[in-house]
Amino acid sequence: MFLKAAGTDATGWGYAVRHVQSDDDMRAARTHFETKNVDRILVEEAVDVSVCWCANLGVTDDGVTYLGAAEQLFAAPARQAGSMIDPAVAFPAAGIALATKITETARQQGFRGICGLDIGISPDGRLTVFDPNFRFNSSTPQVMLHPAAAARSGLPVSLSFGGQSTRAMAEIISCIKDPIADGWFVPTRLLDAALLPAAEGQSRVTGFVLGASRDAAHARATALAELLA
Repeated sequence: MFLKAAGTDATGWGYAVRHVQSDDDMRAARTHFETKNVDRILVEEAVDVSVCWCANLGVTDDGVTYLGAAEQLFAAPARQAGSMIDPAVAFPAAGIALATKITETARQQGFRGICGLDIGISPDGRLTVFDPNFRFNSSTPQVMLHPAAAARSGLPVSLSFGGQSTRAMAEIISCIKDPIADGWFVPTRLLDAALLPAAEGQSRVTGFVLGASRDAAHARATALAELLA
């Protein structure tokens, strides 16, 4: 099963979800949630899925617009390690219809803005909605910018990137200029540690890399991390 923090507070970043398979896992989850002052838990069946996507949608007074979807990559159950957009692993039309239907219900209830629905597909083709997140999602910038970036570079696959560096921001910008100019890196956020003591000297670079294939995109992410080191 999966245990998720419940309540009215915003959650994210994986801290609010624990995968449980044994009594030891249950005890560890209980301790974890207690340290986070979580006093209400949602219990979900661990559904077997082949692929899971975050479908992004925009909601206005006039209706719902499907913006695109990014495949979710996991280092472990409930521990997302990034987002991939690969035409070879496209979000199915049935998923788009399901996401649109759910979001239209939310629109009728008053929601306006950007949302993302985590939707997985099981080996037998069944779709399951795990999380309706009525906010910007980590994949939202990648989903919205990918089509233009892929057209510009001629590279169809994109992979989210999050790197850290102890370099000065001027050096970081110098490091990423060529990848940006060459079309294989799109930055979406730069955080200068010199301006934020809480960053503890680690500046952050967020965005996505592009490649001709999934392996090429992973290689580009590794190369960019080495440039920033």
